[in-house]
Amino acid sequence: MRRLIAMAAAGIAGVAWGVEPDYPPGHEGFDHYYDWKLQPVRVDTTNAYYHKCGGHDFTDPMHGPWLTNPGETTMTVSFIGWNRTGAGIRYWPKGKRDQSKDVWLTTYGMVDFSKDIHHFHLTGLTPGTVYEYKLMTVSSKHVTACFRSVVGRATHSFRTLDAAKESYRVFVTSDLHGYASVVLDNAYDAAGGKDADLCFLLGDNVDDNMNEPRPYITRGFLDDVIRLWGREKPTVILRGNHDSWGLHAAEAWGEHFARPDQKAYYAFRHGPALFVALDTAAEPYFSRDKQPVSGEVASAYRDEQAAWLKALKETPLWKEAKFRIVMSHYGTHYDGHNGIVGKYFDEFFNDTTDEGRVHLVMGGHEHRYMRHDPNSFVLKGMPNAPKRKMNVSDQYNYCQLILDQSETLTLDVSPDKLVFTSWNWHEQGKINDKFEIRPDGSVRDLY
Repeated sequence: MRRLIAMAAAGIAGVAWGVEPDYPPGHEGFDHYYDWKLQPVRVDTTNAYYHKCGGHDFTDPMHGPWLTNPGETTMTVSFIGWNRTGAGIRYWPKGKRDQSKDVWLTTYGMVDFSKDIHHFHLTGLTPGTVYEYKLMTVSSKHVTACFRSVVGRATHSFRTLDAAKESYRVFVTSDLHGYASVVLDNAYDAAGGKDADLCFLLGDNVDDNMNEPRPYITRGFLDDVIRLWGREKPTVILRGNHDSWGLHAAEAWGEHFARPDQKAYYAFRHGPALFVALDTAAEPYFSRDKQPVSGEVASAYRDEQAAWLKALKETPLWKEAKFRIVMSHYGTHYDGHNGIVGKYFDEFFNDTTDEGRVHLVMGGHEHRYMRHDPNSFVLKGMPNAPKRKMNVSDQYNYCQLILDQSETLTLDVSPDKLVFTSWNWHEQGKINDKFEIRPDGSVRDLY
């Protein structure tokens, strides 16, 4: 106890005397981060009285909009307003404003005025098509004298996915742990993220959800995702163990990243590749020891995903894809977490047939870059010792890639190969690792 008090006193004294704290190795170069503040902004408009509408124009959201659940015919648009209000979206194929559609969020046939966070699950879209959209809001007439609907001045756009598209880029990062405002800009720029069709976050996006998840989610990473690409490009956001911890974490995660089926696992096709997003880390902290019911529910949830994956492998969506990539916060064959992912999914991942093969399992969590090629005893691309030892056995017939903390990775998809590049975003343009995967599952080093 005396030692802890002494350490705390030393830390306080260091701050008081203007002494810089010790930085972790390799982190000395961070000289700025992005903060978020409320401030007055002048808005020029030819009809200020109407647009202001008594202070109840919520079409300029507090957070958002952001795009999730990408598909060939689907997309989810979400935003958080300044108050609980009725919300809608107006969207149309680019260049065809006369085909615009309005969708209002309703409950039991009435406009829903009860929420400040809104999700629009758009369906029936055309593959490979650019859509433009505007946000709309309306306040209850019981709240304000100005209860007309307001159409947002800002126009945003997105492009649906397309199974016929041959080549494109994907941006991937993992384990931001609430440091997105510090690292994400460098990572996105170094890896050429602006050229990506869609982006993946592989979990542990927040430091911890704790008991008030919204500030940890929005200020922790979502606001920076929105600022960089989130309004125009979809993001696939996996849930890590830190994203699952906290009294209100489970329900709040779903509130921010809603799915029409209320399941955080799903699959979608874009070009030659099928992407499978698993939700393996959905479990409260210490659930097995202190919350047995939560542990049982989490185990049943993984069983449910295994059964879903088994059924997915029998569908044309799986069989017709040239490449199949599985995303999971936890990897499969390392010593940590009792190998929970391998326990549930190994039999599906180890398929060597052309119609059943998994080409890559990608995860994070370990805060170390590790690559294990199929049927190999060699562990590659590891700059320093892992927290846990990976079981590098030749029994695994698929490639597994574990990303480092705030790892920056790009995937370039083409009809005949997948090219993965691990970028060192501390030194612009420097590459840590590069390799390709062929349709037959073989891996070739490129760096």
